[in-house]
Amino acid sequence: MIPATDFVRASALHGLAEFAATQNLCAQDLIKEVGLPDDVLEHPESLVPYRKFAALLALGTQRSGN
Repeated sequence: MIPATDFVRASALHGLAEFAATQNLCAQDLIKEVGLPDDVLEHPESLVPYRKFAALLALGTQRSGN
């Protein structure tokens, strides 16, 4: 049996680029590092694996020191 994968809409990342910039981070670098498509922010209706979404938030938190 293959385990189910949970997803979240890419729209959950709305505002990421702007917020990352306020933390002196580049959202595109973070997105690429966790393995999401480069254009994920341009397709808010697309589905993103929840693990990668959570990894993106965790990486941003780690890099910003917040």
